[in-house]
Amino acid sequence: MTITTCPVRILYPEVFEWVEYEGNLSKSVRMLFNKKEKKQMDSLKAIKAEYDAFMESEYPDSAKRPRIPFTGHAKSPVQDVDKDTNSTGVPLLEKYPEAAAGHFMMKVSKWKNSKAGDLIVVDQGNQKIMDSSKIYSGCWCEVNINAYKRMKQENPGISFGLNGVRFARDDEQIGGTPSADAMFGQGSEIDEGFGQEDPFGNEGDPLL
Repeated sequence: MTITTCPVRILYPEVFEWVEYEGNLSKSVRMLFNKKEKKQMDSLKAIKAEYDAFMESEYPDSAKRPRIPFTGHAKSPVQDVDKDTNSTGVPLLEKYPEAAAGHFMMKVSKWKNSKAGDLIVVDQGNQKIMDSSKIYSGCWCEVNINAYKRMKQENPGISFGLNGVRFARDDEQIGGTPSADAMFGQGSEIDEGFGQEDPFGNEGDPLL
C-alpha cells in the first residue's frame, strides 16, 4: 500500500541526482509535519496506522517484533524535532534550522538498486520537473511513500520508501540562498492551526 501525504514543507531534498549514503546511492527528502495543522497531523496518523499494520503483518509474533517505536528513538521513522536527538545524542533543534521547530520530521529515501525504477518528480499537472531549482528546501510538496521490511539482521524493523514527489507551492527557502521563485512568488494559504491540543487525543507523546 502506498500513501500520499497532503502538501507538507520539505527539507534538504535530494531528488534529482543520486547521492552516496553508507555505500549506496539514494534520492531522499525530509518532510516536516506541523503539529498545529490538522491536515498534516491526519497525514501523519495515516502513516502511523500503516506502520503499525505493516509491523504486525511482517512480525506476527509479538515476542519477536522489533521494539522500535514510530517516534522517540534514533532509528524511528519519524522524529520529534522539539524533543528527539540524533544517534550521537545531539538535539535535533541544534542540528536543523529554526523553521523545523514545532514539527515532526520524516526522512524517506529511494535506493538506486530499487526494482521500482527512478524517482517520480512532477509538477501540479503531473509533468516531469526538469529544473532542479523548482524543488528546494522550504517548498511544499505531496510525497508518495510505502512501508517495507528492513532485511538486515543487525537493523530489523519497518522503514518507508520514497516513490514520488509532486510540487505543491513555493514558500520561503529554509537554509541557503533563496531562489527567485521563493523571493517573489506568491504562496498559497496554509491550514488553520488548532492550538496546543494533542492532535492524537492521547496523553503523553501523541504518537506513542
